[in-house]
Amino acid sequence: RTINWSATNGGSFAGDGTSQTDANGQSSINYTVSSTAGTTHVLTATDSGDNTINGNSETITVTLGAVSQLTFEDQPNSTTPAGDDLGTMTVRLEDAAGNLVEDDGTSISLTISDGVTLVGTTTQSTTDGVATFSDLYVQEPGTDYTLTATSTGLDADESDAFDIPRRVITITADAKSKTYGEDDPAFTYQITSGSLITDVDLS
Repeated sequence: RTINWSATNGGSFAGDGTSQTDANGQSSINYTVSSTAGTTHVLTATDSGDNTINGNSETITVTLGAVSQLTFEDQPNSTTPAGDDLGTMTVRLEDAAGNLVEDDGTSISLTISDGVTLVGTTTQSTTDGVATFSDLYVQEPGTDYTLTATSTGLDADESDAFDIPRRVITITADAKSKTYGEDDPAFTYQITSGSLITDVDLS
């Protein structure tokens, strides 16, 4: 006899979702549960010749796996002038199926590509499975930079690429005058638009 199988809340059956009974009237099928933790499934087997002959499984609940990988949840801004904040970035702990694992205190570090310097607090600890980075910036202009999130024993993740264009400022020289024979006055100026990168001076 042919048995038709169905399930609540997704998942997938092997083949076309049917199976045949054996000489003892028994039938089985391989079933893959959803990858989302917390999902519940009930499987139903129905005789294809008489749909009044059916039965349900016990409830199957998908549980979290062990934390195994990192994933960027909030990415750096796609374009940020040199010296400006890259935005608030978050990195989450996940099991192999991509479910959030809400562990506290896991240390996650960020590094940047191309040998440039990532300025700010580059290591944070997770709260409810998420580490937040909010004070990072890059001084060197460039394109297609990426960040890499790492934590001991876990698979790393790489951010989307982003660009750091040059910082634009306008400098206006102060008006000066002198009397013939006197020394030249000292050159002074004002930044009339934009601003300098933190801890960087003009010379």
